[in-house]
Parts: sequence; structure tokens; C-alpha cells
Amino acid sequence: EDYGPAHGFIHTYKAYCCKNKMTPSKAIIEYITDLDLAGVTEFNLHDCPGIEQKSELDFHIIPISEGLRYNTYFRSLCVRDVPRKDILYYLSHIFRHNKTITKLVFSNLVEGNLTELFDALHFNKQNAVQIIDISGTRLTKGSTSLGICLQNYNHAISVLNLANTNLDGKQVTNLTNALKLNYGMSICIEELDLSQNKFDETANVAFTEWISKIAEYSNIAVLNLSQTGISISTVGPYFHFLQKLRVLKIGGNKLEASGVQLLCSTLEKSKTLTELSVSKCSLTGRFAAGISVALMRNKFLKYTKLDLSENEFTENDAEILASALTRNINSHTINLSKNRFKEKGLIGLLQSIVLSAVESLDTLILKNTFKNSYPGTKVGSALMSVINSLHSVKSLSLSGGFGSVVVEFLPFLETNNTLLELDISNNNMGDIGAHAISQLLRNNKTLLSLKCDGNGISLSGWKMILASFIHNDTLCFFDMPWQDYNKWSNSNYYSSSKIIELQAVLTDIQRALNPATDLDPKILQRFIEDPIHKAPVSVAPLSAVPSKLKISTSSSSLSSLAADKVSSLVNNNIPDEDLYSYQLSSSPSASYDEFVNNNSTERFISTDINPESQSSDGEYDEFENEEDEEEYYYSPDITLDKLATHDLSKSNNNNNNN
Repeated sequence: EDYGPAHGFIHTYKAYCCKNKMTPSKAIIEYITDLDLAGVTEFNLHDCPGIEQKSELDFHIIPISEGLRYNTYFRSLCVRDVPRKDILYYLSHIFRHNKTITKLVFSNLVEGNLTELFDALHFNKQNAVQIIDISGTRLTKGSTSLGICLQNYNHAISVLNLANTNLDGKQVTNLTNALKLNYGMSICIEELDLSQNKFDETANVAFTEWISKIAEYSNIAVLNLSQTGISISTVGPYFHFLQKLRVLKIGGNKLEASGVQLLCSTLEKSKTLTELSVSKCSLTGRFAAGISVALMRNKFLKYTKLDLSENEFTENDAEILASALTRNINSHTINLSKNRFKEKGLIGLLQSIVLSAVESLDTLILKNTFKNSYPGTKVGSALMSVINSLHSVKSLSLSGGFGSVVVEFLPFLETNNTLLELDISNNNMGDIGAHAISQLLRNNKTLLSLKCDGNGISLSGWKMILASFIHNDTLCFFDMPWQDYNKWSNSNYYSSSKIIELQAVLTDIQRALNPATDLDPKILQRFIEDPIHKAPVSVAPLSAVPSKLKISTSSSSLSSLAADKVSSLVNNNIPDEDLYSYQLSSSPSASYDEFVNNNSTERFISTDINPESQSSDGEYDEFENEEDEEEYYYSPDITLDKLATHDLSKSNNNNNNN
């Protein structure tokens, strides 16, 4: 039967309004009707007219909550950046009854008491929620309820996003213990984000213990541990066993020699990784070079993305990193933002990218990478060399700090026919930059997207840019320059009539853009943000728990002990110059081992699984003598079982000799 839009939600909503003696919101009714006509099954309160409490369209949240309790149309409930304090409890109560919603987003909310939400999910054994995103909503209360909920969850969770929820070390420990007590659910997690929470030593051990146990069975494809304080030296050995890992973000954590060593070992052997972020890790040039080569020389990987931003590289670091970049064979995106180089250092990096001749490089992000106290002609020429030599480069960001470089560079692009996206914002070029932009738009017939806000362009400059559209019918995307507009509107430089004229000019620029509907769908896709996570249409069951994980609680600390010993094995304060003192070969075909181990006696711990090392009954053979045992620790045959069970004390005693 036809119950009306959204499986009868509007009728139910009106009924609950009547019950609570509240006036139904016409804006809500129209919003739901539009969603139904478009076939959209996500109820996004941020998009609802009147969500701001002081708005004339303000509505009551109670009848909406009651209407969603038994609704079967909506599969996703999204509450993001909503400033109201009266919504969290009522919306959480929905989940005591709802059996259809599979995606839940309560992100960046003012109130942080999520006790009712997790109590509701725990109470409702037939809930269908498999995506939980509470990022940015600080857990003032509810962390205990979250642990109990996860510990007893009776179906799969594919996404668990707890980024920046104000979890401390004790709460992180309780969370990971809950995951450990429900392996059937935690093995199913495909994306885990714990970034911007505080890991103490106990939390670090607890997380490492959990990841060490599930690693070889886990479905984790995206792991974000940025700005947590986690010890990469401890958890690093188990990254290798995450066989589906595609995205690894560990920025904002200190990376020491042992952590870099383990990370490189994972990168050079991975067959799935496509994105790595090591921003804000205080990397030296040698560490960054080792990481870069391990990722970029991996022949199993394609279209990789590497984020080395905000590592405060020096000019010497730039030289070392440049030599590493010449060995690149698989990159899609390289991000060197906020590493300020002098002219020589930046030109060296750009030349190394040209020498790599990598055919997959699509995006080069160089925000705030130039110390703008040098002439821009040479850097502009080096940038153009990259664009002309690597036709695969479609997106270039020169936002911030480039100043005169951009003015020198833009004329080179007037005849370019490969670049699609250009970001030259925040360079304070003034009307000189506006003239260069107008000439670019008059002559370039390929560029589709341009960002040029934050350049202090005046009304006259914007008029020049507008006039250039008479000759341009290809640009589709042009960000509204709100920074420049606010600068002039908040100053006394222009009269009110001039501000109105500026508004009209900026509006006309938007009207002059070419409709993006004419673009090739494949090209258009790069400008369209896909939904971060699509709501599942069915409920995935718990994963079968491997027999190895069905162990008594008395041995639950085994992997933690192993992790500590692995950390002890590799964390011996290896000096930077000893670990990465090598001569960079000019041959781009040099192997990773040659690159890292030249003039170095250190070896990377390898974690390949070798079935031949097993006996006929599936168990690993005992060592016949001490010599064999010593060789084992630095053998490519080391496995997760060995890491977790074998006594490494003798190896620790002999580690300095290695």
C-alpha cells in the first residue's frame, strides 16, 4: 500500500505533532517530500530549513524523533555541525526502536553526552547500524556505554569513526578491550579512525595487543592513528599483516628510527596500500627518503598518495629527498605542503620529479613550500618543466607563499593543454596577479578549475578577470573569493555603492562559468565529492571467529608481551646517521635495499610468511641450537605467530651485534 512520501513519515510526523500539541513544520514536510522524489534515503538535519534555533522556521525535534522510530524508508541519519543542544537525547532515543537505519553520523555536536545513544544501540538487539561516526563530538559522557555496546554488538560494524572525541588513555584502553572481547564484530571493521585522541602507555599496549591478535584476519582497509601519541615502534610490526590495508595515516606522531624501519618494511612488501600520511612527524630527510622509496618503488602498488607535509625539512633534507623522488614509479599524489624551501631546494625537488618520469603522477601539492624572499623566475621555469614533461599532472597547488613566482609562472600556462586544476590562492599578488589571471583565462582552453582567493585583488582586478570570460568558454569551477570580498567590505576603502558593485562583478563571474554538464563524465568525477560512506542496504552478520582467537582470558596478555618484545628488539636508539647513512645512487633502478642499506649495517625486520618453515602438523619447528635461533630473528621467515609466542630475550642480548 502507498503510505505517502518516505513510507508514511509525513503522516506519522503530523500525528506526533498533534499528540505533542506542536505545529507541524511546512519546511520539514517539503524537505521530506523532496527527498522522497529524489530517492534519497539519508535524513540530514544539517540541510533542514530552520535547524537554527533562532530562525523563524525553527521546528521541534521531538515529533521528528518519534516519527523516525519505526520508519522503514531512511537508512541514514546524519547530524553534523548542528549547534542545538536539545537534539542529542531525542535523536539517540530513535535507536531503541529503529531497525532500518544502517548509517549513523553524530558529528561535531555541541553536547557530548552520548550515553543514551549507546544504551539504545545496546538495548535494541535488532538495530541495523553498521556505520558509526561521532567524530568531533567530545565524549563528556558515554565512553563506558560505548564499550558495553561494542562488547555486546551482535552484527558487523564496517566503519567506526571516533576521531577527536576527547578520549583519554583510560578510555582508549577500555575501548580496545571491548573490541578484543568481541572479535566477531571487530574483525569486520573496514575503517577505524581514532585520530586526535590521547594514547598513554597503557592504551598503546592495549591497542597493540588487539591489533596483533586480529591482524591476519582483519578487514581493516583504512586506519587513522594521527595525532594520538601511539608508539609506531610497538604497533608497527603488525601493519604488515593487515592484508587489506589501503590507507594508513600516522601523522602527528613521533617517528624514531625503529618506527621508520618497521614502516619501511611494511611499505616495500605491501600489495594493497594506496595512501600514506606521515605529516607532522618531525622526519629527517633521510627518514623521509627511506619512506618515500619504500612506497614509491613498490612494483605491486599503483597510484599511491604520499603526504610529507609539515615536517620542517631543511635544505640538506631537500637534497636527500630529491634523490629519493627520482626513484618514483607509482605516485598519483605528492604532498610537500608547509615545508619551506629556499630556491635551490625547491628547484632540486621539482627537477627530481621530472627525472622520475613517472607517468601516473596526477596531483602535486606545494602549499607554502617556498620562502618568498627570492626571485620567482627560476622556480616558475622549474614548475613549467614539471607540467611540460609530465603530461599526467592534472592538478597543481601553489597556495600560499609563492607571490611573484605565480606571476612569472602563469604566462607559461597560457598555451598549456594538460593541466585541469590550479590553486594559486593566498599569494597576495594584488592586481598584478589579476592581470596575469585574466591573460591566462583569455588564452588557456583546457583549465577547468581555478582558485585564486586571498590575493588582495581589488574591484578593478576582478573587472579585468570578468572581461576575460568573453574569450573563455571552458572554465567550470571558480571558487567564490570570500577572503578578498570580506577584506574590502570590512574596510573603509570602498563606499557602500562600490561594495555593491563588487558583489555584482563576483556574481557575474560565477554566471560566466561553463556548465559542468558538458564535461566528460570521467573528468567530471574528479570534481564531485562522493559520499564518504554509503549506507549499507542489508545487515552484515558477525564474522566467524578463528579458532586461534578463541582462547582463555589467562593468555590474553600474550600479544601485548610480544609487542613489547618486538619493540625492544628494534628500538635500540639506532643513530640517524647509522641507519640511513648512504650514498644516493644516480641510477633510478637501484633497489630499495641498496638505497637504504648502502654504508649501513642495519637490516629491516622482514615479516614474510613462509609456509615451508612449518612442520607437517602445522606447528613451527623448535630451534635445534642457539645459532639457528639467532638467525630466526632476522630471517624473512618470521611470522605473526612467532612474534606473538616466541621468547625474544636471547635475541635482545645479541641485538647490538646485528
